Amino acid sequence: MREVAELAVLGDELRIVIREQSSLTNLLKARARVYAGDDLDATGRKALYRRLIDRGEDPEFTALVWHLLSVRTKVRSEQRRIAHRMGRVAAKLPAWAHCSETPGLGPSGLGKIVAEAPGRTDDGLGDYPSPRCVWRWFGLHVENDRAARPRPGQPLGYSGYRKGIAITAAANLVREHRKRVKDGHPGSEYGELFETMCVEYARRWEADGYRVLRVSEMAGDEERRAKVLDGIVCRRRVDGQALRRVAKRLLLDLWRAWDPSRARACAS
Repeated sequence: MREVAELAVLGDELRIVIREQSSLTNLLKARARVYAGDDLDATGRKALYRRLIDRGEDPEFTALVWHLLSVRTKVRSEQRRIAHRMGRVAAKLPAWAHCSETPGLGPSGLGKIVAEAPGRTDDGLGDYPSPRCVWRWFGLHVENDRAARPRPGQPLGYSGYRKGIAITAAANLVREHRKRVKDGHPGSEYGELFETMCVEYARRWEADGYRVLRVSEMAGDEERRAKVLDGIVCRRRVDGQALRRVAKRLLLDLWRAWDPSRARACAS
């Protein structure tokens, strides 16, 4: 399929641009650590940049910051251009009919997903015989009763970048759902699934003897936020588990929408 092949090329370009943006951001963070002596959050880094630039304490650093920010602006502009082109191509795909009815999943979102799953014959999701194969390709499968982890030297087809694409699409669906509910409009099935799974996973953790706490209740303990320690689980971890379920549901629906006969077979 010509559209899938074109999306695969655009996906490679987008990956390069995102890598460049990450490199520039990391360089800015490294320079900030030289002055701060420790890692700062986004607000702290911006305050440090403004202080050094306004006071003129380090002309060399000021010139470097302005250069990196200008280059990063160009990189982000290129990223938006590529995403726009991906959206125009994705609007011609078979699964676009489903996406057009899904709040929070635009053509660029579909394009990014298909760009990372072109298949062996450039037939996109049509090259995958089952939803499990799609989940595995995006790193959302289960191994030994837990979420899959990348292992060096083991050809699992796992890619943290691909998994990030799927999780970001799921997060956009949830964000749009909450926005619509807040404005008094009907939500989406994906948002309702997220809310349901958050409650379910929290119940499971509590049934195992853990306490589920929000980030505000765990201030100053960065290590505990990311891990399960001392019988405490961060709410972010629960949200991440629920987002993973939403991402899998989205990929399943796209796989079905790619070929209508699959939906009929699953229904029967």
